[in-house]
This record gives sequence, structure tokens and C-alpha cells, in this order.
Amino acid sequence: MPNLFTQVIHIEMVRSTRLSLEQQAQIDLMVELGLHFSEMSRRIGRSRDCIRRYVNDPLAYGTAKSPGRPRILNQREERAVVRCASNTVKSANDVIAELDLKASKSTVLRTFHRSGHLKRAVLKPVPKMTDAHKLKRLAFAKSNMAQDWSKIVWSDEKKFNLDGPDGAHSYWRDLRKDPMTFSRRNSEEDR
Repeated sequence: MPNLFTQVIHIEMVRSTRLSLEQQAQIDLMVELGLHFSEMSRRIGRSRDCIRRYVNDPLAYGTAKSPGRPRILNQREERAVVRCASNTVKSANDVIAELDLKASKSTVLRTFHRSGHLKRAVLKPVPKMTDAHKLKRLAFAKSNMAQDWSKIVWSDEKKFNLDGPDGAHSYWRDLRKDPMTFSRRNSEEDR
């Protein structure tokens, strides 16, 4: 029987992790052999208190609830918060108001970060070309085929801001979805 213990791997003491099933089986075997807690601790590399807690009640080991203050938002509310902010330009305060939450802004922001799916990103500017725009451009080109274009001054509608950018809009990007884009024209009419 003592030869079984030669296979026990000696590792450094580990804190605050539960015993693995293999370690639990080794402890059970050592208890049957009548070894002391200090010897078990030396062979397995876990504290005597950890081993004692397991030996005193093996069925209840690892079932204790974790201490600490309970979360303000339950799992359902956390999913709703993530869903509400997913790929939108809403702020944490907007989400709180929309869902009528009794949580602070920091709690909602922690929920965003904890989800692992939301990341703050900047909207990318992309030109807006719908099918209607393409049809109107084609109609314009067909109706002006005979036009004398040498007297026309062309403009690319470039807008220059001397007082800084119009603003980089950020949003909560859901990494599981396509990134959002925005399109802005200098004039409001469709062309």
C-alpha cells in the first residue's frame, strides 16, 4: 500500500482554490490508511485546514456560498442592460433611464465591461449610397448627356471645419455583431 503514495506529486502550497477530485480521492485513501493531517498536507501540498474541512464533511465540501454583498442587478437585468446598450450610442445613464433601473452609472458600466461582449468604439464614417441615390445619379447622367460640361465647376462637397471636428461619436460595440457606421452629408437633400 505505501507504494501508492510515491505517485503523489509534491507541489507548492496553494491558497484559496478548491481541492480537485484527484486530491479528494488521495485524501480519502490517506484517511483510510490513518495518516495525520500534517502528513497529508505535506504530500498533497495543501493546508491542514483545507484537508480538515474536506475530511469533516466531504459531501458539503465546496458548496458554501461566497461571502460578500449581493449584486444590485440580477442576471436577467444584467442581460437586459447588455442587450439595451449593444451596438447603440446610448450612455450608461440612457440605459438606466430606459430600463428604469435602481442602479448607479458605475454599476451599469461594470456590467458592460463584465459582459465581455461590449467594447467602447468610435463610429466609422462611411458614405451613404442607397439604391435610390444610385437611381437618381443614373437619371441625372442620362438627362445631361448632351450638356456642355466645359463650363461647369465641379465640387466634391468637401466641408472644412476650422473649429475642430464635428465630433467623433462613440458607441458600445457588441463584438458579436458587425461594427456600426454613420453617414453624414453636408446638405440634407437626397441626391
